[in-house]
Amino acid sequence: MEIERNYYNKKIIPKRTLEEFADEHGLILEINERSPESIAMSHIGESGRFYARFKGAEEKDGILLKGTFGNGSTELKAVNHYINKISEKLLVINAYNSETRKEIQTPKLYEMEKI
Repeated sequence: MEIERNYYNKKIIPKRTLEEFADEHGLILEINERSPESIAMSHIGESGRFYARFKGAEEKDGILLKGTFGNGSTELKAVNHYINKISEKLLVINAYNSETRKEIQTPKLYEMEKI
């Protein structure tokens, strides 16, 4: 059964997977491994061995843009951390290129079970 809910003055954004969202908008998910030296100098240690983000994406917070990424001891944990940080946020892609810049409202995203 399909249910449609309509609340006064509140837009409901359907929940989606990160893969669906990325494919729809042509986004590339970057997963990077930090160097052992970088991990050793970091306050997050091994829990931040990997970090994930969409290539060229910034989070818009009011009038500010901020680089947002997820950290994790595994690739999957980094991606899920990123999903939780960007879910229901406004992303700006290619923010500093007026020809390719676009703003995308992120829906509520499901965490991934595997990559």
